[in-house]
Amino acid sequence: MDGVRTRVFKAESERKYRINELKNKLLTLKNIITMKKIYIITFMLALSCVAFGQQATNNSSPQFDGEESNEKSREKINKYIYSQIRTTVFEEAMKNSITGSVIVQFHIDVDGSVVDAKIFLGAHPLLDAEALRIFNSMPKWTPAYNRGKPVKTMMIWPVHFYFKKDDDKGQ
Repeated sequence: MDGVRTRVFKAESERKYRINELKNKLLTLKNIITMKKIYIITFMLALSCVAFGQQATNNSSPQFDGEESNEKSREKINKYIYSQIRTTVFEEAMKNSITGSVIVQFHIDVDGSVVDAKIFLGAHPLLDAEALRIFNSMPKWTPAYNRGKPVKTMMIWPVHFYFKKDDDKGQ
């Protein structure tokens, strides 16, 4: 009888060990996938920054609202984005405590218009839809130039939706 119990106990222990081993492998795979996503996002953000960093004789990066400085252009883009958030979206996000960052991929066409806007990394359907609406209704930019000719340029832009309630003041 004890021999049977010992074998059952060993089999049960071995099964639990295998289950834990599989769980650990699954967690490791999830971590690898998460890290790959982070690396991809970092790489794509770095690529978008390259578009702002190209300043040569005949080359220029896209500029928003005719700004000469990349830093001022970035500031104006962010001001524009946050000024365009609809009140209804703001209220619903506040009411339901919805926050997050949406990363939008888009192109600045040769005529300066924003085209092919899509969500590169979403946060919540409400925030994703609002970010897309804002980018699709954006005014024309000054396009990028390469060798003196306007060129279509891919951009990636993060939009951060973090709202504070009035009663959070002072905390």
